[in-house]
Amino acid sequence: MEKFVSPQTLKKFDYLVGHEGVILSLLLFLIPGFPKDALCYILGLTPIRLGVFLLISTVGRMPGVLLLTLQGAKAFNHEYQILLILFGVSLLAVMTFYIYHDEVHGLIKKRCQ
Repeated sequence: MEKFVSPQTLKKFDYLVGHEGVILSLLLFLIPGFPKDALCYILGLTPIRLGVFLLISTVGRMPGVLLLTLQGAKAFNHEYQILLILFGVSLLAVMTFYIYHDEVHGLIKKRCQ
């Protein structure tokens, strides 16, 4: 990686992941439609421990995949009112994790130590 990315950029990214990266990664996994494969590749270059990565990717992917699947089914069936409700649930989940990110971060750190 060092051939393609400057050491300064890697240091900045490592700092971000080390301080708020777990919560940020969890939030990104929760967003339906976010390119999770690319996120996994990027997180593989960070100092996040394997257990922490597995926990946040599993917990983060399940609700996002479920909501994205439900949203797609409702859009296909032209059930737009339910689609908007599901979109609101997605937004509420992301906002809840954002508001309580310190508590979620502490819980994740406790579980993975």
